[in-house]
Amino acid sequence: GPVSSPDGKRIAFMEKSLIRWHISVRSLETGEKRAVTRGGGACRPDWSPDGRILAFVSTQDTAKADLWFREMNGSRDGRVWRVPTRKNAYNYDPSFSPDGLSLAMASTISRGKKEQWDIFLMNVNGRDISRLTGSEGNDRFPDWKP
Repeated sequence: GPVSSPDGKRIAFMEKSLIRWHISVRSLETGEKRAVTRGGGACRPDWSPDGRILAFVSTQDTAKADLWFREMNGSRDGRVWRVPTRKNAYNYDPSFSPDGLSLAMASTISRGKKEQWDIFLMNVNGRDISRLTGSEGNDRFPDWKP
């Protein structure tokens, strides 16, 4: 799941360690690579349009997946926080809107044989969540038209 930063200078991608997935970022100018997530499994990175925030999925605090943000200010010490979303759901596939004010995601309550994934839209602060899809089937991987 590689994704290029808006300025084209970095690439964020999923990388598997011995036990879990994590997110790394590689500078395309220097080749330097560094892990930007720790703890729980992390996957599905997406850059904010200005390149200052990296959204990703993590099981850092709970067994279910939630959306997280990390400040990407060039240092290893950027702030990391969980985005308040649907509390009892698995929340995956974050996708920033072109203006950076909204985030689309895929979410499901049940996992296993009867999964029902739908696409949701929310403000980047996790508020004003609304469902965009609701038909049978699994709606995943939202993306925005430029």
